[in-house]
Amino acid sequence: MHSKKKSGRSGANEKQLSSARARASERGITRRTGARSSGGNPPAGARGSRAAVSKSRSGSSRNSSSASVPMATSADEHSRQLLFPEISDRERKGKWWAARLLWLRRLYIGRKIQSLGMDSNIISYEGQRFRIYAGGEGNQPLVLLHGFLDTSHVFRRVLPELLKRFRVYMLDLPGHGESEMPFIRSLWHLPDISASIFRLLHHRLKLQDPILLSHSMGGLVGIHAQFFARKYHDLTLFQSMHLIAPGALLLSPEEREVLRRRFFPGTREEVQELFNHLFYSQIPELPGWAISGLLYEWSGPGFQYLAANTLERESEVFYKPTDLKKLDVPVELYWGKEDSITPLLLGKKLQKSIRGSKLHQFSPAGHGLLQEKPGEFLYRFLSRIHEL
Repeated sequence: MHSKKKSGRSGANEKQLSSARARASERGITRRTGARSSGGNPPAGARGSRAAVSKSRSGSSRNSSSASVPMATSADEHSRQLLFPEISDRERKGKWWAARLLWLRRLYIGRKIQSLGMDSNIISYEGQRFRIYAGGEGNQPLVLLHGFLDTSHVFRRVLPELLKRFRVYMLDLPGHGESEMPFIRSLWHLPDISASIFRLLHHRLKLQDPILLSHSMGGLVGIHAQFFARKYHDLTLFQSMHLIAPGALLLSPEEREVLRRRFFPGTREEVQELFNHLFYSQIPELPGWAISGLLYEWSGPGFQYLAANTLERESEVFYKPTDLKKLDVPVELYWGKEDSITPLLLGKKLQKSIRGSKLHQFSPAGHGLLQEKPGEFLYRFLSRIHEL
């Protein structure tokens, strides 16, 4: 009798358990089984249960289309990951303590910049924080905008001479350096970043007819800000624009893929490879901690959002040659002949696209023109300023 009761109890329990499992399956709830999976993916059992729920839901209507969905290729999956980064994709690489050492190094460089007579402030404006250095003996305002994955410190080698002749405003772009920006994907879009730069310079700092000196992506930001000022406020932001190797033109898919791989390094080796392409004759040997710190910073969600938004809406970010003919201020282009990030051929195409622009070539020099040819660049830049 005892064994029969136990067996009956066991059967009842099995029925209750089966019923509970069925109810859980209908709600999409699955029991975790097996070892914990890596990389943020659901466990194998969970994937199977979700597939079963999906199948039961789709099968409830027998008259619905039963066409099979084509399997995504690895290239399609890679593009999807770039456009829609998951939480697991946003996990930091590198070491946080190494990034802290980089912060201390930048603090030291910032103090040296202040020793040249520049004020350094964090300005809160429109819900964002901007690191801005300001100073100089001249009256003519000069705005310095750096490139992608960089900071305003890239101008430090030419800064002493600029301070003798201009009132210099040097800032970290939103999301770079000490200009913090929330990790909200819609904010990390270059045209919107450029519009915020226009409002900061024109409405907050109230600069009148500044000159722009930019490096790489900073030039693209400047062009967007210039067009934004003209379109929505009927004014000219910059009286002249001096752009070092700006990647402003819409690229072919092949060219874009090469740049994407270089500018979004995912390993220590890829970080060093990026620096190898940035410079031609003076390639820096980065210590291991610096590479780890850069990898930690660059693998954050902000830069991934910027990459995803650029891929998704690239026609809003880059320009066709016909678009650039609308620039109505003097434009000077400065290019390293051995630049492998934005090759000289792009500079020649850009020069043909912008009416009245001039292309100044430097050799031997790569994309890091301010580090490789600071003296020669200063001479040509100042000469053009006096001629304009």
